[in-house]
Amino acid sequence: MKRREVLRLLGLLPAGLAACNSKFPSAPTVVMGKVVDENGMPVMGIELTLGGIKKKGVSPIPTFDVRTETDRNGEYRLSHVVPSGTDFIEFVPATGTKYIPYIERDGQYEILGSFVIRSSDYGTNKTVNLQVRKL
Repeated sequence: MKRREVLRLLGLLPAGLAACNSKFPSAPTVVMGKVVDENGMPVMGIELTLGGIKKKGVSPIPTFDVRTETDRNGEYRLSHVVPSGTDFIEFVPATGTKYIPYIERDGQYEILGSFVIRSSDYGTNKTVNLQVRKL
């Protein structure tokens, strides 16, 4: 009887593993957009980071980290396949002490610290347009 139970459990193992990994698609999560100044002109050289975070106690653990800079048209694109165990993805513009970043939401701009991408959006494309204003 024990042997049958073990075999039954082993038979369920692959299905259980597939269910656990179902929220981690093989398609990359893509964040793209444009960064402009307060006059609507493209801003070149703004650094942007896309990073995965796993919650573990009080200390988050990074699961991945990719960076890019805006091109001469103010455009950027970050892409990464989310590794298993990532609880959320954070998108952060690194404007330093030169600019304040704003995010466009419903046609309005509001100050942005970071933008969080939830696990339900892994493997999708997100457009995040930003405006930066000089300090």
